[in-house]
Amino acid sequence: MPPLQAGESDAMLNVPGVAPPAGHRGYDIQDTQVSPGFFAAMQTPLLRGRSFTEADLAHAGSVVVVNRAFAEKFWPGQDPIGKQVNFLDETTPQAVVIGETPTGKYTALDEPPKPFLYELQKLSTTGFLMMHTAGPPQSVLLTVQQRLRQVDPDLSPLQTGEQFLAVSLFPAHVTVILLSAFGLLALVLAVLGLAYTMSQRRWEFGVRMALGASPGSLEGSVVRRGVQTAAIGVAIGVVLALGASRVLAGLLYQVSPTDPVTYAGVAVLLVLIAALACYMPARRAGRVDPAVTLRTE
Repeated sequence: MPPLQAGESDAMLNVPGVAPPAGHRGYDIQDTQVSPGFFAAMQTPLLRGRSFTEADLAHAGSVVVVNRAFAEKFWPGQDPIGKQVNFLDETTPQAVVIGETPTGKYTALDEPPKPFLYELQKLSTTGFLMMHTAGPPQSVLLTVQQRLRQVDPDLSPLQTGEQFLAVSLFPAHVTVILLSAFGLLALVLAVLGLAYTMSQRRWEFGVRMALGASPGSLEGSVVRRGVQTAAIGVAIGVVLALGASRVLAGLLYQVSPTDPVTYAGVAVLLVLIAALACYMPARRAGRVDPAVTLRTE
């Protein structure tokens, strides 16, 4: 079963030394059946052990690969390689763990980390064929598809990984685009508001300059005040963002919702933008003759 697809398969199993949940015969664990070369094609690294080989096909079903969440659930703090799992209602009841992979996303991007199991099977008459190409996938797919259609003229068109996952990732892409658009709109409105506020202080700037204030000191004072206000707003925003981070956690992958680099980078960027939004109107006002500004007001 390809990743991030709605369909899933479950295996009912027991683990020696671990009692099943109360009222259940065993543990219901999501799994998928793959052939040798699957992890290399999908570029899934192994944390421990090894992947399936052609030699394992002679006793397919007696060896499995588990993910990190599976190992932590049943053998916390232990090496899972060589551990045994017992399948219920299957022709090959016992299997040995030969490898461990990182915990990934299997049916949805927002799913929590969960135990997952890979079983070995021979190529079947139905299923998905996955390939990892050394060159551009489009050119390779065309050649492969031509050869496969010599065997089956009704074969569905082959797809690249991006094309295949486009439907699964569409909600996340739309959400990111909307959040980015709203964030950009909020930033533009904030900059325009600061610039407008500064432009309304032209009379004040004219009075200060008439009383002897230099354009440089006036610009510095305005920028300092703007940076102080922006810093207070950023601090409040960081607190609110940390509180709302759990809501957005499901939209993130391999990035923590409390990533300090992201928070620091955004905070510095907002303060710099606020300083620039204050500096430009103050700089323009400092170049105008105070007498002209006062007569106009």
